[in-house]
Amino acid sequence: MHLTIQKKQLLIIVIPIVALIFFVSLVVLNDYKEYQQNKRLLSQVNAMQKVAQLIYHLQYERGLSVATVEQKSAFFVQKMQKYRVKVDKGHL
Repeated sequence: MHLTIQKKQLLIIVIPIVALIFFVSLVVLNDYKEYQQNKRLLSQVNAMQKVAQLIYHLQYERGLSVATVEQKSAFFVQKMQKYRVKVDKGHL
């Protein structure tokens, strides 16, 4: 099989370019998968932060309830009722 000099030069150029394109596409695909995973993790972290805030406010409301029962003070009753409305509506 006799190849001309032009065909040999073309092969010398094309083979590395094809290999380069292949490896670059692998890197891009890997980066895209990592991006998708990070995107899912971010949404999960945001959900966890909202749950943590909800737990905090429920515990605060619980503390106000205990203070209301123990102190039998109108101050704690009013504060607890206002806070309970906020927690129930999610306006915190």
